[in-house]
Amino acid sequence: MVKTITAEELFRKVKAEEALVLVDVRAEDKYNHFHIEANTVEDINVPKTEIFTLEDEVEKVIPQLPKNKGMIITCTTGNSATKCANILAGRDYDVTVLEGGITAWKEYVSNESIERIWEEFKRIHPDAPEHYEAWSFGNSKQMADELAELVVEGTKTATSSNYTLYEIEDEPLPMVGLHNIILDGKGMAVAVVKTTSVKVVPFHKVTEEHAYLEGEGDRSLRYWQEVHEEFFKNELKEVNQDFHREIPVVCETFKLLYKNETSHGELLS
Repeated sequence: MVKTITAEELFRKVKAEEALVLVDVRAEDKYNHFHIEANTVEDINVPKTEIFTLEDEVEKVIPQLPKNKGMIITCTTGNSATKCANILAGRDYDVTVLEGGITAWKEYVSNESIERIWEEFKRIHPDAPEHYEAWSFGNSKQMADELAELVVEGTKTATSSNYTLYEIEDEPLPMVGLHNIILDGKGMAVAVVKTTSVKVVPFHKVTEEHAYLEGEGDRSLRYWQEVHEEFFKNELKEVNQDFHREIPVVCETFKLLYKNETSHGELLS
């Protein structure tokens, strides 16, 4: 049975700047979309299909794989990595499987970043409440990254969401005074903001001021209407409802309190 390592154990090794060899056995496109990176980590992408051929081709060698170094094998959830590790162990490679794969790594690193930014914030702001919410903008990695960056820059101080979804999912609306941790597209915490106002208005009554505070595009109401009409249409389609210009929209404003631009972060007055 091959050795295993948890995401937390791997994170501690990376943080301690240990020299590591990580072999990611996912397909190249998935590897290029996201893989574990660090200054002391040697990243190698060898798709599992290539490693599987070692079972039948006894003389075959995969030159990228070092014989004289231990390797941590990973995939999406750990299943393919385990199979590959067993094959490589049979060839006398020193291998360890990342438990839960990239999925577990992302979850652990995201949670760790959330806890860390909140601890940093509370050290400087000890009267902060115990409760907070952590979330990202939009419905894609790209959108989450772009909007999180606008928050960190101080350009984006408002957001809007589909009231209908709160009703369907029986979720409470955001409250004034709520502290929020903003995540980027990788699920990493980048900022702490506090909700300063919450209003529910029909789509066609969202104001120019609110559109400007959202900070997106040219910051005009026309731009806001164009992008949010498309966004809300897609959301409503998923719950078998139609978009119309009377749909209720949750308009929220917030204040940037802390941003994690560096490892030390920055408190804002």
